[in-house]
Amino acid sequence: MTKKVIIVTLSILMCALSFVKSSTFIYADDSNGVCDFQNKETYDKEKCSEYQESEIERIEAEIEEKSKNLEEAQALANEYGEQIAGLREQINELIPQIEELEAKIEELEIKIEENEKKVEELKVRILRRMASAQTTMHFNPYLDFILGSNGFADMLRRSYGVEAITAKEEADRNELIDILNQLNADKEEFKNAKFELDAKKENLEADEKLAETMQVYFNEIVERTNEELEELREESLSHKMIISQISFDLEDLLSWDVRDGFIHPVSSSVISAGMPYYPADFGGGMHIGIDYAASYGTNILAPSDGVIIASVNGCSNDRGYNLGNRCGYVEGKGMAAGGNQLSMIMSVNGYMYGLIAFHMLDGSVHAEGSVKAGTVIGQVGSSGNSTGAHCHIELFYLGEGDPEDIVDYLNKGYRVGFNLSYTLDSLCSRRGYAPCRLDGSDYFGYGDVYPYSYLLD
Repeated sequence: MTKKVIIVTLSILMCALSFVKSSTFIYADDSNGVCDFQNKETYDKEKCSEYQESEIERIEAEIEEKSKNLEEAQALANEYGEQIAGLREQINELIPQIEELEAKIEELEIKIEENEKKVEELKVRILRRMASAQTTMHFNPYLDFILGSNGFADMLRRSYGVEAITAKEEADRNELIDILNQLNADKEEFKNAKFELDAKKENLEADEKLAETMQVYFNEIVERTNEELEELREESLSHKMIISQISFDLEDLLSWDVRDGFIHPVSSSVISAGMPYYPADFGGGMHIGIDYAASYGTNILAPSDGVIIASVNGCSNDRGYNLGNRCGYVEGKGMAAGGNQLSMIMSVNGYMYGLIAFHMLDGSVHAEGSVKAGTVIGQVGSSGNSTGAHCHIELFYLGEGDPEDIVDYLNKGYRVGFNLSYTLDSLCSRRGYAPCRLDGSDYFGYGDVYPYSYLLD
């Protein structure tokens, strides 16, 4: 690619970059309040669902367009990367040639200097010999020397003698001058060749620099587009979740009782593994949930009034030893290895809590929507990564809130795990703010439930 083409391309793309930077996402808003769960006059489940679907369709179209832009930008970034590699290879090939010419020029300059000295030395020697010949043969002017000879033969001898004195030196001098002229010609030739190589190297380096600029530019577009795609996917997911979350009626939501505590989620069960580690005989690895072991088919109850925001059925291997089974992943609804599972949000004593339950029997998981405390939300199984009948339950603290505030928590787009990583740093005792994980054994089956901060006092 020539420098001119690169400069033109760069100018065009810089204009495109300014357009990208100035562009903003324009999202339609729920101006009619059809999704406002707290406003009975404007809330309309069907219209809200239609609105969410239209937003999903818009976002998916934007994702498709940006994905194409991402592919094009990545391809161009790769292309400029290949150009850079090719240009560097050419530059690396020129460097030894330039260095070789520089060495030859330096060598020629030394030889020229030496031969110039020899020429000057020969000049001096010739003059000295001529002066010496004049003294020896007793003549001042050359003519007197010739005319003073004894006869014609002597005159020839004297003339030849003077010429013979300088003949060899003159031949040497002429030879050195020829060598000197050749060296100067070679030196000029090498200098011209080096100038051409230097100019070529300079042009290649300029092209390389511009190619690097273009590669950086497209890499920035790739990075920024990936970030935008992730934001769009998150937004799309939040709209999908709202669709699943509006399956309950507003009246049911507002009819919740303000409860003082949780009921036990799995009756006739024992805790086989607590928090934050498995028992030593289980290997002692990290375990930030409570395993309630019970017989297959034991009912799992909603610990409080709440809303099931995500649920997964369909893991048919739901009994026996299933260590390593990865079933359960559904985007926005279930975690891999969790098997048949659900997530729900609850309100207890003025605080909001989240819950996830794993490893249930296939087909037993309650559908998404509002439930009352004590409602059967599933049955104990061994689906997903499980070695026997139990239900793994995790409890999350989400912050202050009463039943009518549930919409605020739904709009946060909580997913399975409530946007927390499976690490010890997600524990409330370490994290220090909502959302965070609680030890369910401190809460289930007790009245007068308080937030995690009460336990730390």
